[in-house]
Amino acid sequence: MPLATKFSKETYLYWYELMLLLRRFEEKTGQLYGMQKIRGFCHLYIGQEAVAAGCMTATNPDD
Repeated sequence: MPLATKFSKETYLYWYELMLLLRRFEEKTGQLYGMQKIRGFCHLYIGQEAVAAGCMTATNPDD
């Protein structure tokens, strides 16, 4: 993907919705871990949601 690639409004909305979903999942995971509902070690991904959204966009179903 070239650096100057332009994306559609739908793509930007998809990324935003995905990042919001990931953030909510992480917040709930942290809450459950704090309540000792999740055992073991829990490393949260809060603040890195754009990385996951970008990786999902850059991959193909065959990857």
